[in-house]
Amino acid sequence: MKTTKKILTLVLALVLLCSALVPTYAAGNKYFKDVPANAWYKTELNAIMDAQARMGSYPIINGYADVYGKPTGMFGPKDSLTRAQFLKMIMEAFAVTGASLDLSDRSKDKEHWAAKYYLAAEKENLLIADVYYSSEPLFPLTRAELQKSITRNEMAVILANLLTNVGMDSVVELTKVENYINDYSSIPEQYRAAVGQVYGKKLLQGDNLGNFNGSKSLTRAESIMVVYRFLFLYNFNGNDLAEFAKRPGQADKVEPLPENYVPFAKRWQAMSTAEQRQVLFGNPNKTYFASAAEAAPYMTDVTIPIWTMDKTGNKFASTMTINVHKEVAKDVALIFQEIFDDPERFPIYGGWSVGGSRFTDTMRHSWGVAIDINALYNCECYFYHWSGQLQVTCGYGYYPVIQDQSALQTDKRLGGNAARFAGTMSGPSYYSIGGAEGEYGYSVVKAFAKYGWGWGGNGWGQNSSGREKFDFMHFSIQKNGG
Repeated sequence: MKTTKKILTLVLALVLLCSALVPTYAAGNKYFKDVPANAWYKTELNAIMDAQARMGSYPIINGYADVYGKPTGMFGPKDSLTRAQFLKMIMEAFAVTGASLDLSDRSKDKEHWAAKYYLAAEKENLLIADVYYSSEPLFPLTRAELQKSITRNEMAVILANLLTNVGMDSVVELTKVENYINDYSSIPEQYRAAVGQVYGKKLLQGDNLGNFNGSKSLTRAESIMVVYRFLFLYNFNGNDLAEFAKRPGQADKVEPLPENYVPFAKRWQAMSTAEQRQVLFGNPNKTYFASAAEAAPYMTDVTIPIWTMDKTGNKFASTMTINVHKEVAKDVALIFQEIFDDPERFPIYGGWSVGGSRFTDTMRHSWGVAIDINALYNCECYFYHWSGQLQVTCGYGYYPVIQDQSALQTDKRLGGNAARFAGTMSGPSYYSIGGAEGEYGYSVVKAFAKYGWGWGGNGWGQNSSGREKFDFMHFSIQKNGG
């Protein structure tokens, strides 16, 4: 996406002669009679309103209207900003910059004026805080929920997702965020990544004491600063970042491997249990890392090359950084280089959907030797063979693009039915990982397998009740992908 400044400047230049007639309130602000002439947010508010006036419409900010829809001239600067108001403001601001957002009114339920913004946000996955906690939206589409004040944590999630999922903005690397956001440790874990991103990109800021105050809401006046920073100061993929944030650099060049090279996963699989634990945890009796702090001496960041894809199917080369165990770092770099070099150019959703170490359980992610890819479109689930029922536990579903329809007949996992694991997905997705020849994305499975990693998409066998677990997003150094 082009820089917001350039796009906005172009828009304003084209519509300069289309200025709308705006009332002037001599006692205060020229646009709103309840905004004092010396208001601290006056410059930023007027900049947004002036831009809209030149466009001849007021899609971002238009103040309050009466029951007949007639403007009252009131802005309500001290009122808390509602979820509905924030969705409207930030999504219209994105649309003004040229972003591709479907803001048509597709709602069958006309109960709330902001339903179309909610549905557009849901379509673009803007309301998901962290897929590993839940793929459910931050709040449901009801009048009562839309009218609630939006918290700063929720704003961070929506804004961070807009930047990547719609704006093709890269995810910034963060270093010791807790040293810069004093209350970072008290922010619920599912919000921390988003908070770090928007704080690092200077779109949301803390108070004078360095606290983010994520559970608090903003006033309508305070929200003006968020919209202003986005419209007039922020450059997509630019480097005007907070001190603790930086754009991902180039992935390290992968050196040719010696002919006798044996990937770590294959060496590890041949070890005894005590040897496996010793090499991973430095202790033959230890079974996992309980926290990021405990694991830190054993972990490292790896910058990997990836492809991202826009809504029209165009693909762009990018990079991102994931955290893994030092023992697998080299192999991870090699795996993703092979995926990147493959003619399929398998895309990573939003440029962010690759997850490495995670310390929320005792399994392979807490060892630093597991990787999840495109979690929303490669679900973790239970499949009940006797009934055909699917129970999705993470993500939407799994629906690979089949290039060769005959492959369906030989793929036991799909059982001759491409939609068997679709979940709530209505059709195939290029973000779903192909599990067999003839499916788009099979390059991913092949690359991991070459280095000894297993894939959870092959399943772990049926139990006595006919239930089988699949985890299509998940790869690990265990042969079965567990």
